[in-house]
Amino acid sequence: MRKFCDLSGRIAIVTGGASGIGRAIAFKLASLGATVVLGVGLSLRFHEFVFNLSSSFPLSGSPCRLRER
Repeated sequence: MRKFCDLSGRIAIVTGGASGIGRAIAFKLASLGATVVLGVGLSLRFHEFVFNLSSSFPLSGSPCRLRER
């Protein structure tokens, strides 16, 4: 597969990165070489996602809430 672009040395911040579109975007950015920082509302999803991907890609983040209900 041809690499779209090289994001090595770049940092990408993805909110809502533990599921759905945010998760797909976080995975793609990481696969292109970016260090991905996740902002995730549900800590269980965050920890599962980081655990699954951190062995393959540089990944960090913190559970956080960006909106009020």
